[in-house]
Amino acid sequence: MQYPGVFCGHISSPVDAWLFTQINGGNCISLALNQGYGWAGDVNLKFIFEKLFSVDLGSGYPEHRKTSQQESREILNNISQKVHFPFEILVEKIDSNIVKNVLKFPGVWDLLQAENIENDILRDILLKRREK
Repeated sequence: MQYPGVFCGHISSPVDAWLFTQINGGNCISLALNQGYGWAGDVNLKFIFEKLFSVDLGSGYPEHRKTSQQESREILNNISQKVHFPFEILVEKIDSNIVKNVLKFPGVWDLLQAENIENDILRDILLKRREK
């Protein structure tokens, strides 16, 4: 939830997924795939995704709370837009020594494939930070 417009929820069960979609209307989930995914873990994951996409985003649950939940979601969205920044701005604000060390760590630059980054601003910032 560090970036504008990203609303993430931790989902561990199909009921979590079902409620998250209706109440939070989020667009990103976190799955703790190292917990509870032994026997029938694949079935649990299948049920989670079925429930995640089985209802309309932000449709509200229970029904009588729909309006207040949608109002709360809008308040959260407004806060998010004011306090969260796009990735290129974060990279630019972080201490250049830290970014440089990360970018020079073996394999990181190759993994980024900076020449293929479509965001010109981000690509230029990464190139500049790598050289400093």
